[in-house]
Amino acid sequence: MEQSLLAYQSSYENGLLILNGILLFILAIRTYLVLKSRSTRNWLWKEHAGSFVLSLKMVFLLAQICIWIAIPHLFLFVSTFRIFVHEWLNQLFVFLWLAIATQEMILCLTYSAKLKTDFIKRILFFLLSIFWFLGFGLSALLAERVWALPQSDKTATIGFPVKGTWRVMHGGASITTNVHGIDSTECYAIDLIKTNEEGLFFNQGGLALTDLFGFRDAVFAPVSGKVVAILDTLDNQSVLHPLDTLNPNGNQLTILTNDGFLVKLSHLDKSFNGIQLGNSITKGQLIGRCGSSGNTPWPLLQIQVNHLQNKKSVPFQFEQIQYKRWGCWQTSTDTYLLRNDFVKSLN
Repeated sequence: MEQSLLAYQSSYENGLLILNGILLFILAIRTYLVLKSRSTRNWLWKEHAGSFVLSLKMVFLLAQICIWIAIPHLFLFVSTFRIFVHEWLNQLFVFLWLAIATQEMILCLTYSAKLKTDFIKRILFFLLSIFWFLGFGLSALLAERVWALPQSDKTATIGFPVKGTWRVMHGGASITTNVHGIDSTECYAIDLIKTNEEGLFFNQGGLALTDLFGFRDAVFAPVSGKVVAILDTLDNQSVLHPLDTLNPNGNQLTILTNDGFLVKLSHLDKSFNGIQLGNSITKGQLIGRCGSSGNTPWPLLQIQVNHLQNKKSVPFQFEQIQYKRWGCWQTSTDTYLLRNDFVKSLN
């Protein structure tokens, strides 16, 4: 088992470096072989290649399209390890995959003389086409789940409760990008971790709580209302501690809004700025600090909204924020955040 967050980072980054090297080698060798055999290649529409070869080429083309759909979603939104690696490394991995897929899409419009006559090569290409199409075709189906719209008759808009740049560790309307999706009372909850300019959420070895950028960061009330539930007696857990199933949400504070929503902030530090049960809260008021209490491997802030009547989770959006999803910041007015999104307040 890894002993620190730095060990996790080293493992993932070394793995991605090796994979990037392999992909770069494949791209280079494939390019060399194609250039070497270009005199024996024909465009599909210029000379009859046969129905079998044509069918395989179309299947392989569909596989490359599936790669274009699957790889960005898997490594930008579905992957949980992305929080441990520098952004350029993950983006390079996605770029190399798409470069190879693009090259193969172009080659799908051509065929070599050997493919038309060599039985062994035809069989190998058949197996590769089926394998790639099924594998990446199934992976591409995740794209639909990533962009699933929240299924609820009500939504809420709340203020962003922290300062600085934070990253969505879990978020979205599907279990594909949000581990809270298995629980109807938390399925639209969002977990936030604070990051630096490089997108990493810790420094030093990542073993001490003070190595985490968000630890004991100020948390402000995202709404105005009345405190209807509070727990502030739990100690912060050490980094990568065993799961705390007795107090999964740790120190927490729940605010009842005037329009009947319960807004809950979890995994807080003990310090609640003197706030007690029954107190009235004003939006933007300092209410506590980010901690590592409860069932969390490191300091983070969990935010969720629930119906007052049935306690079911309510999808929500943040007002006056910027978020970064595709490499550039943009202002959000009606965006549901997904895993690995960066987000910061405009205030």
